[in-house]
Amino acid sequence: MKDQFGRLAGAVFAAFWIVMLLAGCGSSAATNQPDPEYVPPEKNCTESGDCLVICGIDADCSAGQLCINNECRTPGSGDNSDGDKPVTDGDEVDGPFPDITDVDFETGIPHDESNPWITANPKSLEFGAAPLLSSREMTVTVMNAGQADLVIDEAYIYFDRADQQPEITVLCDKLPITLSQGAETIMTVGFTAYDMEPDSDVLIVGSNDPSEPHIGIRITADIKATALLAVDPTAIDFGTAPLGRYTKPLDIRNDGGVEMKLYSVVLEQEASDFELEGVPDLDQPYIVPPFSKVPLTVVFNPVAAAGIDLAARVIVQGESDTAATVEVPVTAKACGPQIAAQPAALNFSSVQVGSSAARCTVISNQGCWDLKIASIQITDDEGGNYAWLSGDPQTPVIFEPSGELELCVKGTPTINSDNNANITITSDDPAHHVQIVPLSGDDMPNTCPVPVILLDSPPINDIQLNDVMHFNGSASYDPDDGDSIQIYRWSVTARPQGSTAAFSSDRGPRPTFTPDQTGAYTVRLRGVDSYGYGLEDNCQPADFSFTVLPPNPAVIGHIQNVMNGGYISGVYWEMMDGANVVATSGNSGILGAAPIYGTFATGTYTGHVPPNQAPLNTYTCPDVPFNLVQGVTAHVYFSCQPVLPPGAYRLVLHWDNWQQGGADLDAHLFMPGGGHVYYSTRRVGQATLDHDGGIQSFNPEPSPETVTLASMTAGAYCFSIHDYNRDSGPWRGVNAYVEVFDSNGLVTTIQGPAEGANGGWWHVIRINGSNGAITTIDQIATSQPNCY
Repeated sequence: MKDQFGRLAGAVFAAFWIVMLLAGCGSSAATNQPDPEYVPPEKNCTESGDCLVICGIDADCSAGQLCINNECRTPGSGDNSDGDKPVTDGDEVDGPFPDITDVDFETGIPHDESNPWITANPKSLEFGAAPLLSSREMTVTVMNAGQADLVIDEAYIYFDRADQQPEITVLCDKLPITLSQGAETIMTVGFTAYDMEPDSDVLIVGSNDPSEPHIGIRITADIKATALLAVDPTAIDFGTAPLGRYTKPLDIRNDGGVEMKLYSVVLEQEASDFELEGVPDLDQPYIVPPFSKVPLTVVFNPVAAAGIDLAARVIVQGESDTAATVEVPVTAKACGPQIAAQPAALNFSSVQVGSSAARCTVISNQGCWDLKIASIQITDDEGGNYAWLSGDPQTPVIFEPSGELELCVKGTPTINSDNNANITITSDDPAHHVQIVPLSGDDMPNTCPVPVILLDSPPINDIQLNDVMHFNGSASYDPDDGDSIQIYRWSVTARPQGSTAAFSSDRGPRPTFTPDQTGAYTVRLRGVDSYGYGLEDNCQPADFSFTVLPPNPAVIGHIQNVMNGGYISGVYWEMMDGANVVATSGNSGILGAAPIYGTFATGTYTGHVPPNQAPLNTYTCPDVPFNLVQGVTAHVYFSCQPVLPPGAYRLVLHWDNWQQGGADLDAHLFMPGGGHVYYSTRRVGQATLDHDGGIQSFNPEPSPETVTLASMTAGAYCFSIHDYNRDSGPWRGVNAYVEVFDSNGLVTTIQGPAEGANGGWWHVIRINGSNGAITTIDQIATSQPNCY
């Protein structure tokens, strides 16, 4: 009879085999093709033509034959000498199975090679002695020895199929399985030992073999009982707890079917915070009966509330078929409250008789468990010199770990008392049930602490919005011998409108500060010495001012007058996505720059300067397309200019013409009849060089070179760019491009040659004077172009 533990422990094995059984021997069709490597067996033939197959074992022979004297022969010769039904197929491999009466194994029809002919190898499966809860697999090869297709439509374990948790299962291809002559299929039989009883069953395989509709493979297995060592739980954690005594159970189990010898149970630890109770006498091996346990108790009894992680391990050794040694980690943390006062004493000695001053101390819980304060009082104040600055503290009160409370006392020294008293605090701190903070007012002078503010990072001239600023007050000092600064009091005295940023700590020497608005800030530091002195108005604080810069802009628009190379301030522009305005800049500054901040999707946008802005006067700034790449500030240069009449053109050259790296590029317009407009001849007929960019002495903005063609006559007008210092190259015009405008705005933009290209002349475009057609040439050459 299967025991309850065996069923539970074997659930994993059963689930696997049941799933595989349903998946493997289901109702979907599958066809096995003949083995491409199948070779017909060798035969011995007599002169009369009778042939016998040569064999070594029975498996070498066809179904119904045995290997006798190394030749395959059919026993029985039509009689019933094999013990089968009176009319036999003669293979002597069908049983008998007297315990199976509802399966038709043989029909009495002799085997015929023209029919389907089922054979199986091996004829039985012996799993041997399997340890309890272990699993094993064996295979059966089913083959078609006949010429007609064999269709296998059944494969099941006869007796175990009715069990909810079968020990024997079969896995095969999805049924039905079709095998042509010589083809075979493999069925996998699995055995899982769930109980202590031997097993015997039969694998039934049904097919369309007319002689043998079913064949049976006998399956047998024995059980080997073993001892199995286990512990429960496998790990113990007491968590975080205050001083006290805590227990958790630990069971040593024998999950096997025979007695288990328990050799040792040891508790290993560095301290003495854990105990182990209930360990049996192990001078001799302790016998644990099958499927039973030894209950133990693990005790956590911390000796100190140190707030550190504690660890131990229980090591169990026994006789087991699996792991002979099992370790159980044990962890805990002993915590308790710990009261602290900073500063530990308050001194009012610098306060003149008849005047008052405030001193503060911070009471905190430095432990890792809640601190319960029962009372806070000013005691031993015979002269009545001290009082709470803001009313009596409320008690009782509970502080979580790192919780704190500031206590401020107003002291008024008098001439007729010693000006001494105490702040007395009672709590559940086991080490300091009563905490005393002395209050004194003797005649010893006290000098103001000197606070010093340093900024470790980021650089003072590059503070961006949401940067984490690391302030450092550790250079502050107290001039009095033997005294030092105990509290660093940080505050913000000036900030931009809308800012609510605060220091990460207003009492430590190295707080952080994250500005939440752009603009000017001022922060202040006061130092408080061990007597609580330093907050008075006569003590000079340290102030530190800084400006938070806006983040890097997404795009900067440059409003530029291409007629004279100057810049136009006071003009805004719009960032367009199609017909939609995505963002609008502020007014351009002294160098014509107008940034737009924000986060935008990458892609192509259009820069648009709305007309009729006062600084533009009669000028217009044609739209400019540009690409936006994430993390890179884009620059958009607006070529602002007078409106062109119909038939007129304006050609504008841009490049990086800063003297540190730019080339001295010159624009040349070659005209019909030999006209040539450039820096030496600035006007010919209706063509004018409006502005000669040249090399710039510094790099605020690049300066363009502009040519206006007011009207044209018949013929070709060629526009080229010459590198003045390099006729033959290499080309040094960095980031050069040419814009072509007509009365409707920007017509086209031509990007310049790559830096280092072979040549010093860039032939850009040709304009037909008769009809205004523009042809882009965009070629680099080593000589002046021919214009035709």
